[in-house]
Amino acid sequence: MKSKVNAFIVIYTLELENLKVHLREKVAQYIEDHDKGSITNYVFRENRALLENEINGLDIFINGVHKLDTSKFDDLGALRDVLNSINEKLCAEEGIARTTATLAKRKADRIVSYFMESERADEEYFSSIGHRRE
Repeated sequence: MKSKVNAFIVIYTLELENLKVHLREKVAQYIEDHDKGSITNYVFRENRALLENEINGLDIFINGVHKLDTSKFDDLGALRDVLNSINEKLCAEEGIARTTATLAKRKADRIVSYFMESERADEEYFSSIGHRRE
């Protein structure tokens, strides 16, 4: 299970980093829209501030992941729940937009689902060939 926990952490971190890339692309789009006059200064500043808050929040979440002692976890669901709880707490303490925790939660849920589906597929395969996995 430790290898799955480590894999989860690697994938989760990559997903959060990828999310930051998408948010930065959105900032660039808002800058372009603002420069074209497609959006007002108010809309531009509000949207940019929110996106920058989310990007900074993801950096804080990623730092928290690296500080987490994963040796205590033998269940991906429990790890996901702890990370979600930490992220919610960080939102409240650091003034991070709650949407950031929601986005991170979706990533964590998807990763856990992937591992569960993979385990199910393995079990079906081994069962179909008459082997039992220990």
